[in-house]
Amino acid sequence: MDQLVELSYGLLDSKTNFLFIVRQDSVIGKDGEGEDVVKELSKKSKARGYIVDWAPQESVLNHTARGRFLTHSGWNSTMESMSPGCR
Repeated sequence: MDQLVELSYGLLDSKTNFLFIVRQDSVIGKDGEGEDVVKELSKKSKARGYIVDWAPQESVLNHTARGRFLTHSGWNSTMESMSPGCR
């Protein structure tokens, strides 16, 4: 949970537009822990950020508006980040 909080503050402090994909089942505990972090980030970043629980990763990576890609370095993310058009 601490990592999610730190990443959230980093996104807010960056002053850049972003798309943050947060799978609810991977960051929110059974007791609801973490849900408030996601809601707070969503509220504070409404003008320049989107938080969603799913997105077609290859489409996002190949979009011309993409500037950076941060991943947990799972196999699929690593392979898709090397797809045509993603530099």
